[in-house]
Amino acid sequence: MYKFSVRMNYKMTIENHLTPRFGDMLVSAADAEHGRFLVNMRSVQAFIAEMKERGYAAYSIHHFHEVLRVVLKYAQQWYRSLESNPAEGVVLPKLRPKSKPWALTVPEAAGLLTALAARPKQQAALWLLVVNGLRRGEFLALRWGSVDEDRRELSITEAYYRGHLDTPKTEASVRTVPLDPFAIALLNRWKRQSRRTAPSDLIFGTRNGKPESPNNLLRRHVFPACDQLGIPRATYLTFRRTFSTWSSYNAVPAKDIAEMMGHADVNMQLTYIQTMDAAKRTAVEKIATELARIGQISDEGEKSVVVN
Repeated sequence: MYKFSVRMNYKMTIENHLTPRFGDMLVSAADAEHGRFLVNMRSVQAFIAEMKERGYAAYSIHHFHEVLRVVLKYAQQWYRSLESNPAEGVVLPKLRPKSKPWALTVPEAAGLLTALAARPKQQAALWLLVVNGLRRGEFLALRWGSVDEDRRELSITEAYYRGHLDTPKTEASVRTVPLDPFAIALLNRWKRQSRRTAPSDLIFGTRNGKPESPNNLLRRHVFPACDQLGIPRATYLTFRRTFSTWSSYNAVPAKDIAEMMGHADVNMQLTYIQTMDAAKRTAVEKIATELARIGQISDEGEKSVVVN
């Protein structure tokens, strides 16, 4: 019922954290045996406290709790052995961002693209990630047949995760995004050098035609370029935030941004949009200029007579 990436993530959490703690516990008092414990709100709260004492981050604890909540939800539905879900109503540690989310400025993005000028494959990849806001797995699964030069469109129909190709994250993620002339030029530049250019070949695959490791682009190319430019190390989420932020500041309608990013919920994009100092300054200066014009305020701070 879940995507491959979610299944693998849940499986790892269940095997490493939930089964060792709850594997011998019962979910129904009617089936209780001597010496065995019930899964109840108290035992779930104790598990959360134990994870916190062992030094797990709040985000990890929230994830463990969510997987347990889902498991117990199906115990409720399938076996009718629980009147309520013991994982609901417990107190969870407060989430605090590890670092402040940020987005690239135009000069920073341009600097990264310039740093990758001698690497056509990586430069084309970075352009699509920033200008089209693709997810990591979507960009790794792109095939040459996904590109329609005549219509200047890119079809998103697959996603890659840990050696597995699947459909994208949600139904809304299966989409077509517009391609600009620069993207097509960069893709064609890479295509002339690539050894695998059949419609079914991966655009950014390895020499053997397999999906590239997602970390290779970052560790081998993007991180060194960021260090050289003196900016924080950008990740795939940084590129998604950059696309959403730039689109918002350029007055692209919210529904269009959501569709291009593959979001079913229009409001989801708000988690990606970041404030930018240059844009805030521009907004202040626009308001100030209009106010000064109407109020006849000079830029030296001297106020002339206001004409009613």
